[in-house]
Amino acid sequence: MLADGRLTIMFCAFSGPPQIMRLYGRGTSVGWESAEFEELILQYYGGRTPLGTRQIMKLEFDLVQTSCGYGVPLFDHKGERAAIENWHDDKGPDGIQSYWEEKNLSSMDGLPTGLRLNKD
Repeated sequence: MLADGRLTIMFCAFSGPPQIMRLYGRGTSVGWESAEFEELILQYYGGRTPLGTRQIMKLEFDLVQTSCGYGVPLFDHKGERAAIENWHDDKGPDGIQSYWEEKNLSSMDGLPTGLRLNKD
């Protein structure tokens, strides 16, 4: 997204009728250091930042397409995992920052992710 602003989000139906929906558009990143980040967290999460939140992506879509989804397998949702909460609690704030510095500053293809660390 940072390379040219373009972004695609794909939703797949894993139960019910087979269907895929893709949302095409452009996005921007809202980092911790901005007042907008705090406003969005307050608006959508009541002020409590969800565990693992690195940044917020704002998206403006210009095209929505659906397709058959015949190749999407069926899956049953059995529940949420506690793994993210356990990982978050075990790492602590400093450990999470270190992990992000090591793993999340560039994409798989070496492009910068736009992640800005150190909220202060």
